[in-house]
Amino acid sequence: STRWKVVVNHNPIYSGGLFHGEHITRNHHAAAATRRTRETLVPLLHKYNVPVYMNGDDHNMQYFQDPNGTVYIVNGAAGGAGYQSVHRHPFQLFREKTPGFAVHTVNHS
Repeated sequence: STRWKVVVNHNPIYSGGLFHGEHITRNHHAAAATRRTRETLVPLLHKYNVPVYMNGDDHNMQYFQDPNGTVYIVNGAAGGAGYQSVHRHPFQLFREKTPGFAVHTVNHS
């Protein structure tokens, strides 16, 4: 009966970043953490109909939507230039290599 369910976590579930991105990573430990987070949380997000998952950690901005419609927002606002690179990922709808902030508005409709 809850209208909105949003999960906020430090670790990404999907990423095209050089640090947490699985396909182009410089850090295999971080990529493994991304994979474990996804394997653990995605089934729960789908089971409980959570429409939005937000995280930081990768120091760039990315927006994903999986085939079930769940939205994943990566928004890292700090870090050096080495963290900011971001590459294409299959579920990615937006990517920007610069760190930034996000403002989220939820309407009652």
